[in-house]
Amino acid sequence: MPVLTPESIPAQSPLESVTANDWVLIKAGSRHMQFAAGAEIIRQDSPGGTMFFLSKGTAKIVVNGETVVARLAAGQICGEVAFLDNRKSSASVIAEETVEADAIEWSELHRIFRMFPHVGARFYHSLAVLLSKRLRETSVRLAECKCL
Repeated sequence: MPVLTPESIPAQSPLESVTANDWVLIKAGSRHMQFAAGAEIIRQDSPGGTMFFLSKGTAKIVVNGETVVARLAAGQICGEVAFLDNRKSSASVIAEETVEADAIEWSELHRIFRMFPHVGARFYHSLAVLLSKRLRETSVRLAECKCL
């Protein structure tokens, strides 16, 4: 199992309830990847299967090939919506500059959660809080533009 240094554990993880020990388990099952600027990290309508934890760089979330709906930076995740609802990816994620990320297969996450249910509980709770924050931010943006 790889040894994690404090620098390799997300400092401001979007998954607030996930502990340093949880990260050791998760990172042990992941693989480090690098994406060049302009590369697709996730393609909209793809079957998914992988969640990405960005450790370096920025990426944009694009819907229908043209609408940028959000941006991600180091310390953030993508692929979590398809992970939760087990459906195709709802958006593309495109590297805006060189992106480094730890990629973990959904099957590996499920294996970890079966072995350590408390890790799964903290992980899912953190995802719920993260998605709640994103929904609140989206609601404010929609209200400001009066798009509805």
